[in-house]
Amino acid sequence: MKTKTGMRFLEDDRRSKQFSRPLTATVGSLGLALTVIASPTVEAGPTIEMGPNQNMNLMFAFRGAFTAVEDGAPSGDDYSKDFTAENTRLYIWGDAGERLGYTFHVERDAEGSLQILDAIAQFELSDPINIWVGRFLPPSDRANLAAPLFPVTFNFPAVHAFPSEFAGRVEGAMLWGSDSEGRGKYSVAVSDGIGSSSDGPNQRDRLMYSGRLEYNFWDGQPGYYPMAWYDGAKRILALGGSVRYQENAAGTADDSGDFLGWNVDFRIEYPFGDGSSFDFEAAYYDYDIDDIADPNLIQGSGYYLSAGYKFPQKIGIGFVEPRIDYQNFDRSRTNVSETRGTFDRLDVGFRYLIRGHNIRVDVFGSRENPGPSQDRINSFTTRVHFVF
Repeated sequence: MKTKTGMRFLEDDRRSKQFSRPLTATVGSLGLALTVIASPTVEAGPTIEMGPNQNMNLMFAFRGAFTAVEDGAPSGDDYSKDFTAENTRLYIWGDAGERLGYTFHVERDAEGSLQILDAIAQFELSDPINIWVGRFLPPSDRANLAAPLFPVTFNFPAVHAFPSEFAGRVEGAMLWGSDSEGRGKYSVAVSDGIGSSSDGPNQRDRLMYSGRLEYNFWDGQPGYYPMAWYDGAKRILALGGSVRYQENAAGTADDSGDFLGWNVDFRIEYPFGDGSSFDFEAAYYDYDIDDIADPNLIQGSGYYLSAGYKFPQKIGIGFVEPRIDYQNFDRSRTNVSETRGTFDRLDVGFRYLIRGHNIRVDVFGSRENPGPSQDRINSFTTRVHFVF
């Protein structure tokens, strides 16, 4: 039995099956079998076999960027120029026994701090019934479930404003499942959410509740996480939505309000016979905090649109995929001044796909309007994604 973590960085959907074509070598000193995974679309790293229904999978991911921002230098008149190691991650997941799995992910972020991303005990009883306990990405929008290494957009959408404990994660318990083909999917979770404190709004220590429904009209998407791209392997027509609620999540102990956020998202990905493919993704969001002033939560509504086309001809060692992204966020005056009013951002550029979307280079220019009384920001970014 293979755990159905649905690792979104694998460019196939064989999440609950043994990977194909293993090459096994005996590691005598450890008494373990090291299986090197060979997939048609990605080298998924080694699998260490430790016993019947017990194994460990390893994967490494890195995302780094060079960004130049107009008038961003200390002089105020020149472009700033910065290299940043944005994300460095180690993924560990596998089977702990029959229908038992685990996931453990750690990250070193751009500031150099080391954090636990995911730590999940997984009870995977059947396709429709899976129980996860620990720290995980709760039911949410499609962009968040693919982020940050694999969102469709060049930059993670700013219109995503669901509260979390760290990097979109929460600590709690979740029930999720799907049919055998991964067409209809559901997930519900309960978590700590906005924690209680002596001066915070959550004086009664209320929990946060999250849920998501999704249906795939063409090919199914097995596993919990949706794939960002299938690079011609599937036809995708997916419609989904999520909701998140917590009582007494906004404001202060003396003046508190509830948080209610929801979204709907849509994706179409269509491969053509010549090896090219087209995709379009869109999502709409709405957030309500009872008109309570809060420095961390945002009230308002927004959306993003993203479209791309992968050319069939190989150029050098990869393929070119032009993309365009646009997002708009109408934020009310309940939050801090820096995040009020209408925000919008346009990103235009291309991706150079070396090994699907696992190893690629993004090159794009951005025009961002942060909000009222703030100057427009023009920037240029080259970003490298490396997952193996």
